[in-house]
Amino acid sequence: MASIDWAAAITALNDTHLPCSGSEGRLLRLAASLAHAIPVDLQDALTGLDDHNTALTLAAVERATGHR
Repeated sequence: MASIDWAAAITALNDTHLPCSGSEGRLLRLAASLAHAIPVDLQDALTGLDDHNTALTLAAVERATGHR
């Protein structure tokens, strides 16, 4: 079993200690919000996602809301 320290991951992202692309950072923020209720600015996080990452985000939201 693995666990993720979502708060630490977002802190590292905010402090630029986590090298990633802009899209990867947006996905991490969305995942942290869904997994650990860490606030995310949806306008910032959703704009700029490509079609593939948009589809992944929609699938994650569906699962989080019980639609499988």
